[in-house]
Amino acid sequence: MNRTEHLLTILAEEGAEVAQAATKCLRFGLDDRKTLDPTGPPGDGPTNRERLLAEITDLIAVASMLAAEGVFPAMGWIDWTAAERKKYKVEAYLKYSARQGTLHPPITGCPDCQGTGEQASLDVDSPTIQCPACLGKGYHA
Repeated sequence: MNRTEHLLTILAEEGAEVAQAATKCLRFGLDDRKTLDPTGPPGDGPTNRERLLAEITDLIAVASMLAAEGVFPAMGWIDWTAAERKKYKVEAYLKYSARQGTLHPPITGCPDCQGTGEQASLDVDSPTIQCPACLGKGYHA
């Protein structure tokens, strides 16, 4: 295994550690300190939020090492336009989940756009569209 392959392996491991830390935040709460020993005394170590941030930092560190190796461009290796498209896509799926009744608290205003008058679009060239349910008014007449 060469250095790049080894770094890619570490990157995958760090991604798994981010996933594990995120699920602990969901299971035990962001501010819980007892996750490592739920039967022990009150924790004084890092919170689950702090552990999650540390794992994200580790992931970014390894990604930057890969950039230094030439796997990614040395400068500007984060595509912020793609990141914005991803945010819109996540918002679209959050709204879909709310309409399906799996995201709580329940939405207010228009059930399709949550009162914003806009909907996130899955079309990367058009990140938002006028809400077809309320015609952009944010509520149903």
